Amino acid sequence: MAQFQGIEDLILKFLKNEISPDEERLLQQWLDEDDKNKILFDELTNKDVLQSKVRAFYSIEKDKKEAAKKEFFMQLANENKVVPINRYKRSWGWIAAAVVIGFSVITLTINMLKDKASPVPSANVNSRTAVAPGHDGAILTLGNGKKIFLDDEQDGKLTDVAVKDHNQVSYVDGSERKVELNTMTTPKGRQFSLILGDGTKVWLNAASSITFPTAFVGAERKINMTGEAYFEVAHDSKKPFMVTVNGMNVQVLGTHFNINSYGDQGSINTTLLQGSIKVSVAGKRQLIKPGQQAQVSNGNIKMLSNIDLAAAVAWKNGFFSFDGVDIKGLMKELSRWYDIEVIYEGYPKDLFSGEIDRNLTLTQVMKGLADTKVRYRIEGNKLIILP
Repeated sequence: MAQFQGIEDLILKFLKNEISPDEERLLQQWLDEDDKNKILFDELTNKDVLQSKVRAFYSIEKDKKEAAKKEFFMQLANENKVVPINRYKRSWGWIAAAVVIGFSVITLTINMLKDKASPVPSANVNSRTAVAPGHDGAILTLGNGKKIFLDDEQDGKLTDVAVKDHNQVSYVDGSERKVELNTMTTPKGRQFSLILGDGTKVWLNAASSITFPTAFVGAERKINMTGEAYFEVAHDSKKPFMVTVNGMNVQVLGTHFNINSYGDQGSINTTLLQGSIKVSVAGKRQLIKPGQQAQVSNGNIKMLSNIDLAAAVAWKNGFFSFDGVDIKGLMKELSRWYDIEVIYEGYPKDLFSGEIDRNLTLTQVMKGLADTKVRYRIEGNKLIILP
């Protein structure tokens, strides 16, 4: 009878669809030896069991993960022309998970295919190392022009009013000191968070920035931003909070909202999760309620209701979320997070829906996309989409 350690490796390869014909015969031999083996195998490869194991694994960061996860696995599209990222019957995405097998914890990528056919070669990776996902990091520019690179900065006091603690910079009330403007910038492949002097919490996505005073001393709390940011504004009825982005203004008293203002999006999208905000541009004003999104483009405001709030802030909680986007829309997200250049030699016509863990390497993500027949090649920091 095969030793369990060897079978453990074979099961892992089966789950990753990397099992060879000889190894598959060994696995089948083990299954035929005892009905208990079949029961164990069925349990370990059962979707519901795996899902519960993954949920248990992610419960360590439950507060961060679950808030953004409306569903754990990818959404199936309603129309045939929309290709789910996990299009196969038993393909459950490529979310990195931990599955308990025996007494071992195996970190794996779940990508099970019901048919055992060999995958069509669809990718070439010409790189010594995999393209790593983005991580926490930013540049803090002080009023005197000094730049502090937070990636390498140790925790502790940065200035008289700013303190770094892991992936966050906190400002204390500096109203008694000279007030100056600071700017936090996240390059591509970075994200960071900060707490402003009034207690407002801000999360910056990749390729974003926020300019703010070290203390709010006037009648209003004004900041400027670019890119994408999520705000949890400290309530102060006497001092409205004002966000300015590309000529658009958002006024709040105390609320939770997300602003996506990337230049390649075509519009500035402001999504409200809690409270109320007022969006104004070119003399037009619109009050937004929770669950609504204001899309500002060319001086006009378009309102959308029943927004998927979890999807709108998925980035903040460690996921990409897609709903019927084309390949270019998907690649815009990946290029910012992995700091890569995307080159199109071909253009798949399909649309994509689903969620992807932002902690995966680019190679892991693209292997999952390859199962939807996306062909690609990676050359250094260039991702080439093939015909």
